Order: sequence, then C-alpha cells, then structure tokens
Amino acid sequence: MNSTLRIRTLARGLSAGVLLGAAGLAQAQVNVTFQVDMTATVLLGKFNPANLDYVEARGSFQNPSTWSGGFQLTNNPAAANTNIYSGTYPDANSIGTGEQYKFVVDNGSGVLGWEGINNRTFTLGTDGTVTTNNGVINETLAVVYFNNQPPASSTNMVTFQVDMSVEVGQGNFTPGVDTVTCRGAFEGWNQATEVQLTNNPVAANTNLYSGIYPVTDAAGTVEQYKFLVDEGSGVLGWEQPAGTAGGNRSFTLANTNAQILPPVFFNDLSVQEDILSSNTWVTFSVSMTNAVGTDAHVFNPGSDFVYLNGYGAYNSTAVPPVPGTPYSFWTWGVFPPVAAMTNTPPSQVYYTSVLVPAGSPLAVDYKYGINGSDDEAGFGLNHVRYIRQIGVYSMPMDIFGDQLVEPSFGNLAVAGVTNQHAWVTWLGRPGVHLQTATSLQGAWQDHPETDGLSSTNWPVSGATSFFRLYGPKY
Repeated sequence: MNSTLRIRTLARGLSAGVLLGAAGLAQAQVNVTFQVDMTATVLLGKFNPANLDYVEARGSFQNPSTWSGGFQLTNNPAAANTNIYSGTYPDANSIGTGEQYKFVVDNGSGVLGWEGINNRTFTLGTDGTVTTNNGVINETLAVVYFNNQPPASSTNMVTFQVDMSVEVGQGNFTPGVDTVTCRGAFEGWNQATEVQLTNNPVAANTNLYSGIYPVTDAAGTVEQYKFLVDEGSGVLGWEQPAGTAGGNRSFTLANTNAQILPPVFFNDLSVQEDILSSNTWVTFSVSMTNAVGTDAHVFNPGSDFVYLNGYGAYNSTAVPPVPGTPYSFWTWGVFPPVAAMTNTPPSQVYYTSVLVPAGSPLAVDYKYGINGSDDEAGFGLNHVRYIRQIGVYSMPMDIFGDQLVEPSFGNLAVAGVTNQHAWVTWLGRPGVHLQTATSLQGAWQDHPETDGLSSTNWPVSGATSFFRLYGPKY
C-alpha cells in the first residue's frame, strides 16, 4: 500500500511539473520559420524572381480573422537550391495554439496567387524543429512545395566525355590497363553505380573516353560530377580540374531524353597549352607571421617547421628524397615530400624550391603545413598558382591561411605612349599570347612571339590600337 501510494504521488508530482513548465511558457513569443520550395513553379515559368515575383506566408499567426498583411520570404542565392524561400515571423500566440497558413505569390494575384490546397497547419511550439536559445524559442517548419507540387522528374540519357591525351603522353594512363570513370551527385558519388567510360580504338582520337548514364532528376537541376582514374588510386586518382580550382564539374540537366556533354580534358589539361614543356625549378615562399593552424596551433618560429604539401607525390623510391630529383604534382601528399622550408631569422618568410618535371600541369594546387600537418585551411581550400616561366620560376609570396586562387591569365593593361610605344602588361603564362587590331570590327593579328611573356613595349602609330589576350579556356 505505502509503495503504491508513493508511486502515485511521484507520478502526480511529475505531471504537475510538466504543467507548470507549460504554463510558464504559454505567453512566450515563438520565432516561427516558414519554408517553401518554388522549384516546380520556376521550371514551369510561373514564378520568376527576375520579373520581381515574390512569395509570402499568411495565416492565423498574424491576424486570425483576415489573414492579411502577409510577410515576404527570401531565398539564398548561394544555396544549393536557390528556389527555397524562407522567412521568420514572431508568433505571439500561446504555445500549443493550432495555427493555419498558406503561401501566396504576388499578393494573391497573377498566375499563381494563393495556394489551391487546404490550409496548412502546425502547432505552435511543438511542430518542426524547436530549439531554445537564451530563453528565445525558435520553431522551424519543414520545407514544403508550393501547392504541394514537386518538380517533375524524368530520365535523361547523359553522355560524359573526357580526353586523356595528356595523361597517355605522360605515361600516367595506359589504355587497356588503366580505367577512367565518372561519379556525381546524380548517382550518389558511389563506386557501385559510377559511369564506366570506354574509348573507340578506331576513332581519330583514341584517347577520348565516353559513357552514358540515365540521370533521373528535374530538368534545370545543376548536377555535379568528376572523373577519376583507377577508382581514385594510383598516380592520377581523382581529377582536380583547373577550371573549377580543383572543385567539382557541373552541368545543367536539359529537358530532353538525351544530352551529350562536350568533351573536356582530364584535369582541364590540354597537350598544347597547359603542361610544362621542360623541367622547371619552382620556388615557393610563405609568410608565417601570426600564422595559426586549423587545429588552433599558433606557429612558433623558434620550434616549429613549415612544409609544402600539395599534389606532389615524390617520383623516387629513395628515402629521404634526393635533392634535385623531380617531383610530380599529381597526387596529394599530406606529409611533406620535400624537406622543411627554410628562412633567414628573424624573417618569418619561408622558402623551398621544387624541380617540377616536363609534362606536369602549369596550374599548381598546394598548401603549407606546420610541422607536416595539413592544417593551413579546410579540405579543398588550397592555393592555386600557375608556373608562368619555363626553366626557373618563383611563385609570388603566399600568406599562411590566405588561400589565393590565381586566374590563369588576364589583367591586361596599357600604360601611356612614349616615343610611339605603349607599355602593355598582363598576367602571362606559356600558351598565352597577345593579339592586336586597329578596329573592333576588323581581324585580330596574332603575335605568337609574345607567348609566355607578361609585358611588351609595343610600337603604335597615330591610329587607334586594340589589344587582347589569346590563350586556353582556363
């Protein structure tokens, strides 16, 4: 009897505690976040933000009797899905109130107007994701489609193509032995479902590999993908395309049954324009002043060492590395393939030189590390610079933690004319040269003698002169 009585008393005590807690929160304001996906209406041409279309939420959370004065939702232009619109409204009703609402386009007018479905509902303070931060209650409702209409999904037979000419020429890819495949978000980046690519041994270009995959998604979806060799292992592994600074490639899924993507070079490296023609000594330098690693380690010049990490597997089995032996910037080496960088105290600028062999990419993807760690920046956040001179080249000085990505070429500028000569400067590199013209409607004249240069004192007459740079796609 006493035991049973004590259990009942505790049960009532717990129940009362819950009720008291609820009563204490009953009048608290709840910040409610509404979310709606407008993808289907965008693809159907019924909702166009470029035409100043907008979407808002209206409901009992504002004015229970009139549902007037809806508040406007906004999208995130940098999000993976830019068609999701959201907004947060301070709901002053009591927690536990059953709220009703709808989404409305263009103040209820136009093609869409009000959603043509029954009122949406949620319980204030309990539905969706509810969090409390410093006494403020936040309630985020799940994303829903406008009119509950998801985007139409269809299957598009997409052809992927990659040119392996550079890799074959370098001896890093052997047809019939090595394999090249494609993975992407459309198949879950999964080895089991990746796209198998093959070449045509009797084609004009036997190094062009292609494969077809049935991509099932809504037309207009931006699909991401990459090519990889030998399942991501070996010398080449996953590609690091110059055109995306090592990031994923992408294409927009067409509203067709079959879509052929244009061929691209593996790593965006073409034979003529993007690789070193001869061995080149490259000097790297970095300022370590006030450097702090991603692991919060503060660099100490008195006890710490600085290393160069990058797509640079050591090309020799010798351990330690033999000075003067070439390195190849192809596979990422987290632990330094070269000795620690050197400085001249008290300077905190550190240097090292690497002999990059002929056939290596002009674009160099790399990081610095404190004591050999990959701790300069997060995954994939690397320095990207170009070797702009054959034989000997010094990269501009880097700052630890400032992951600069250089443009391939550009920055064309013309200074004043002196003695009928104009000083023309640009960000040059092998494979890039100057072109001139006397009219924008006329033909451009090639000047291959300027290939690999970055400036010239160009003779000009009284006529107007135009300059432009001609080079690779990236």
